[in-house]
Amino acid sequence: MPLNNQAMSTPSATPSDHAPHARTSSRRTSRLLDTWWRRQSPTRQDRFATIGPLISVLLFLAAIIAAFWYLRNEEFEREQESVKRDTEVAQQQIRLRLIENQEQLTRIAREISTRSLDPDDFLEQAAAFTRERPEVTHLSWINAQRHQRASFATFRFVPSYRTPNSGPDPSMPAEESKNEPEQTFNAARDMRQAVYSRPFTDLGE
Repeated sequence: MPLNNQAMSTPSATPSDHAPHARTSSRRTSRLLDTWWRRQSPTRQDRFATIGPLISVLLFLAAIIAAFWYLRNEEFEREQESVKRDTEVAQQQIRLRLIENQEQLTRIAREISTRSLDPDDFLEQAAAFTRERPEVTHLSWINAQRHQRASFATFRFVPSYRTPNSGPDPSMPAEESKNEPEQTFNAARDMRQAVYSRPFTDLGE
């Protein structure tokens, strides 16, 4: 008579099989803690009982300090970003203002080169130029020999016409000196375009 082979199934471990082991381990841990607690003296038990709330208070304070520090850091970063944006906007405005001034001065210089302007016309245009631009306080017409043909100056928004004098003026180029106006004069003459000088001290400072 033939025998039927029956498949033998191997039991697999299920999550429920680990539950007794976890409960046993938890019971052992609680028993060890209970034994350790009973071995302590009442004074030590009071100390340990006090440490728990103290640790909780310290953790609470640490959380508050961390929250304040985070908020303050976020506010500081926002202020820095705002200052950077304002600085970039101010730089752009100054750059556009300088380009506008340069174009206007280039137009005046072109009219001077074509000899269509005399000193009186130059003073009129200089007055109109500085009236719209309070940051410009002096405007001078200098020829190729570094002689000052005309000059216009404003002091405290009150315009005054100044004629060339014989005294040395540190804001004027001098052929034998190496001051900043002389270097700027040479650069503008060689490149035949407007040139901004570096800061220097003049009679008004």
